[in-house]
Amino acid sequence: MVTAVHAFASSLPWRVVARPVLLAGLFLASLAPGRSARAAEAPPPPGRLTATFNGIHCEFSPGQEELARLLSVRLAARNREAAAARATAQAAASALPPAPLSPAEMRTHRAAYLAGIGGQLGLKAPTPWQEECYDAFLDNYEQTMLLTEMGWKMLALNFDRWNQLSLWDRAELVRRLESGEKIPGFSYDPVTRKGQSDFRLPQIEVQNGRIKEIVERREKLKHDYAFRISAAAEGGRTYEGSVSSQKTPTSETKPAGPATATPDPTPQALPLVIPADLAGLPVTELAEAVWSHGVAAFLDEMGKSIQDQPPADPTMAWLVLHETTEIGIVDHYYRGKDRRWFCDGVANYVPWRVVRDRHGAAAAQSVYDIRAQLGQYADLAAEADLRRWPASESQTAEDHESRLNRARYAFATQAVFLMNAKAGEDVLPRLFAEIGRTKPEKVSMQTVEKAWQKISPLKLDDILAEAAPPAPR
Repeated sequence: MVTAVHAFASSLPWRVVARPVLLAGLFLASLAPGRSARAAEAPPPPGRLTATFNGIHCEFSPGQEELARLLSVRLAARNREAAAARATAQAAASALPPAPLSPAEMRTHRAAYLAGIGGQLGLKAPTPWQEECYDAFLDNYEQTMLLTEMGWKMLALNFDRWNQLSLWDRAELVRRLESGEKIPGFSYDPVTRKGQSDFRLPQIEVQNGRIKEIVERREKLKHDYAFRISAAAEGGRTYEGSVSSQKTPTSETKPAGPATATPDPTPQALPLVIPADLAGLPVTELAEAVWSHGVAAFLDEMGKSIQDQPPADPTMAWLVLHETTEIGIVDHYYRGKDRRWFCDGVANYVPWRVVRDRHGAAAAQSVYDIRAQLGQYADLAAEADLRRWPASESQTAEDHESRLNRARYAFATQAVFLMNAKAGEDVLPRLFAEIGRTKPEKVSMQTVEKAWQKISPLKLDDILAEAAPPAPR
């Protein structure tokens, strides 16, 4: 939801809330194959008039026809200018090289990313399973971003086609609402003397063969690799997945079915409420005041929010690199059930390191912010006990979703950061070279500790204690 308040609302508190059909967090469901639900437009309230000027359908009260016509002229001109500006901006953006960490950049530089991961793991070349993992998770990232891009483009296209407005004098609107009349999209609190108007952006149709193809492909990837996108308990989004293509699927892949939705009764017309202190102006001055003092800024702000969509999602880029790193460890070095803190700590550190080496510290921090993670879970440090962290296949669903489980990722990653800080930034490839002297099926944490002792005088116990300080005894 996007919220804005007209600039002239200081003398007339009237909150205007826009409900786009597609917004971050909601667009994927709306972009399922099929047609979005559209409620039939309700007839105007009693005593209201309608007319169409300059292609804009207007609803207004008697005596406001000329004001509606003047405002429709401005809205139609704004539509043309916004569409032209958006087309220019999109053309300029398409001429730019792929943004760092975008799907296009990660596909173009696939070999470099795999080499960066391999360099940290002491691998001369990625394993076949690593390559499959990278491609599958990147494919999921790309399909998700394509859906996002298509959704926002469709939203922007419709946003530049405002074709309805509803014009109200505040005094009349308040009088009607206080009398108990129900006016779709409007509410008023007589105690605070504040009102709110609620409206939908121009309706978006999602009947599109390309969207259907992308959604079905993404559904297959979700099935094959257990992809999940959900809201994190602490806010934001959580992306998860696992390379399960070598496991027997538990069920057949089902194509996405047609979308179903409940028709939204919220009005689609842009609500324009005239403040009491402007109502006495001549109609020409009133039209300019209503437009320039609130409506234009409101539409510009919303239009900018639609246009400024980032070309990359650092968290999804991290997931590609994390899973590719982890599968390299499991496939080539270490499959024991006591691997968890080491395996996931390395799998978090390596994406940060690869991105830092390719794109700099700021980009690396966007992929994995170790300080933020540690701060978020500082209260659980004494409970982390990383050596007792079970492998994911040994956890229940409840354990997997617990806050302690998420905290352990942060503390395990900190342990690997400390290993690099104390023993040198080349410590991981040296460590894996020692681990690699043992067959993967025989590697345990004891193997890792013996390998560590050969390359560093420090004790892993001390590093783990520093990463997640135990409670004082």
